[in-house]
Amino acid sequence: VDTRFSFCAVACLSLLGKLDAINLSKAVEFILSCCNFDGGFGSRPGSESHAGLTYCCVGFLSITGHLHEIDADKLAWWLAERGDHSSDNLNRVGFQDVESGGISDRPLDIPDPFHTLFGVAALTMLDPPTPDVLPVDPTYCMPRYVIERLNLNPQRLPPL
Repeated sequence: VDTRFSFCAVACLSLLGKLDAINLSKAVEFILSCCNFDGGFGSRPGSESHAGLTYCCVGFLSITGHLHEIDADKLAWWLAERGDHSSDNLNRVGFQDVESGGISDRPLDIPDPFHTLFGVAALTMLDPPTPDVLPVDPTYCMPRYVIERLNLNPQRLPPL
């Protein structure tokens, strides 16, 4: 078992309206056991905190209605410490490949579908919003109108 697969399973089950097909309390217990002292999450209990795995765990808890069980302040601190403050003022398209249009995780790296997906999702959350990009639900990483049409209501943490 790994938190990535747990998130994928819960996201798919919720999209299908079948969350009752699994033992949610055991699944939530597993995800919470992967939370570390620093506020981040790992792939398994005791494994190192990682931003991608933290996304999976927070998304899992958002879908299952258990965000209240995490320490939002500690999580926010941990996430803020991962930021690359030297690139705060980079042009938004600095990570975009001119030929393919894809987005990479660093300037001059090869773009891939994974980083393009999260890059586009991030563009929809910037203030001011990026024109011509439909808003994306950050939990499902899908267009917000699709999530609304399915009547899904993932939890959100309140602003700090």
